[in-house]
Amino acid sequence: MQVKYYQPNFCILPVGQRLDWSHQPNNLEFEANTWVQLHKLPNDYSHDEALLLCELTADEWVAWIPGYGETVLNVRDFFA
Repeated sequence: MQVKYYQPNFCILPVGQRLDWSHQPNNLEFEANTWVQLHKLPNDYSHDEALLLCELTADEWVAWIPGYGETVLNVRDFFA
């Protein structure tokens, strides 16, 4: 059985304006063993924070999310 995921859009923006949640400052560096806030939950039962375990590439981290498990996150997927 496949579960369909629906995420309602609660944010209504004025015409002509757009929020960019994926922007990270260029000088922001992350460290292992740091908790970060997630932009989007991987499932309905996971927490909204992740623990960074190790850097995979310049833009990707191996992370652990309580209620979900281990995953690879892009730096655009979270903020400090």
